Amino acid sequence: MLIGGGISKEGSNLIDRLNGLVQTQVYCKDVPQTKIRVAQLGNDAGIIGAAMLYRQTDI
Repeated sequence: MLIGGGISKEGSNLIDRLNGLVQTQVYCKDVPQTKIRVAQLGNDAGIIGAAMLYRQTDI
């Protein structure tokens, strides 16, 4: 799972806590553990996605 947007600026403080919480909520040990990470695009993901969508349209 990826965390993006403004909240992603919290970095490891948030990610470490979330990963710890996820580990306590394991319901099926046969399924790989979900890992939470910060999205590479961070807070810019929305604007980059909008720009890419615009480039794909015939406006």
